[in-house]
Amino acid sequence: MRQSYLKNAALLTGSDVVLRLAGMGLRIWLANELGGEGMGLYQLVLAVYSLFVTLATAGVSVAATRLMAEELSGPASAHGAARGMLRRLLAAGLVLGLFAAALQLATADLAARLWLGDVRAVGALRVSALGMPWMAVSAVLRGFFIARRHVAPNVFSQLTEQTVRIALVALALTRTEGLAVGVRC
Repeated sequence: MRQSYLKNAALLTGSDVVLRLAGMGLRIWLANELGGEGMGLYQLVLAVYSLFVTLATAGVSVAATRLMAEELSGPASAHGAARGMLRRLLAAGLVLGLFAAALQLATADLAARLWLGDVRAVGALRVSALGMPWMAVSAVLRGFFIARRHVAPNVFSQLTEQTVRIALVALALTRTEGLAVGVRC
C-alpha cells in the first residue's frame, strides 16, 4: 500500500513538472509567434476561457472520486453499481460541459465587447468553447481512476492532452501565418 502511494505520488509530481514545463514552453513560443499584441489578446481570451473551464470542471473530479470510491468500497457484487455510478457521472459531466460550452458560445460576443473591450476575441472565445464537454468528461474519468488508485491513466491522459493541444496550436498558427492577430488567437 505504501509503495503504491509513493509510486502514485511520484507519477503525479513528475507529470505535473513536465506539464508545467510544456505549458511554459508553449507560452514562450506563442509570445514569439503572436508578438506583444497577440499575446495580450490571448491573455484576455484566456481569462474568460478560464472562467468557463471552472464552470465546466469545478468539483467534478473530486465529486467523481468520492462517489466512485464509495461505490468501489462495497462488496464485489456492488461493482455493477459502480459502473452505473460512472455512467451517471459521465452523463452529468457531459451535461455540465455542454452547458458551459453553450454559455460561452452565447456570451462570446458580449464578453469580447464589454469585458475584454476587443471584438477580435470573439472567434477565439467561440472556438475554445468547443473543448468544454471533453474537459468535464475528462475530469470525471480522472476522478474515477483516482478512486481506483490508478494514477497512470490520469498521467497519460494529461500528457496526451497537452501534446495534442501543443500540436493543434502549432498547426493552427502555421496555417494562419500572415493573417490578422484576432484570427491567429
